[in-house]
Amino acid sequence: MRRGGRNIRPKRPFIAAPDQVRVTRDSDGANIEYAEKNVSGVHLVLAPEEMARMTDEEILDGHNHCIAVQEASMATHEWVVVEVPPGVRQVKRDRRTG
Repeated sequence: MRRGGRNIRPKRPFIAAPDQVRVTRDSDGANIEYAEKNVSGVHLVLAPEEMARMTDEEILDGHNHCIAVQEASMATHEWVVVEVPPGVRQVKRDRRTG
């Protein structure tokens, strides 16, 4: 998607209700496509026998669980910025690797 001549980064997948997505299946899993434009789709890899016994709602529940776990992980991750002091080399070269 483009806006004003530049590409717009797609939005991250989010926890969705059944009316916000379309679930399709292929030979190696399920695809979840959002109705909202510019949201990245998701491909869940599932065993064929597992996918055959799952409803679309169960697949969406699994997807939503994955998104919730990712969001919880991001919320608890502490980002630490390390400033390199002026005059100190930021990259160390190793003669063995060039």
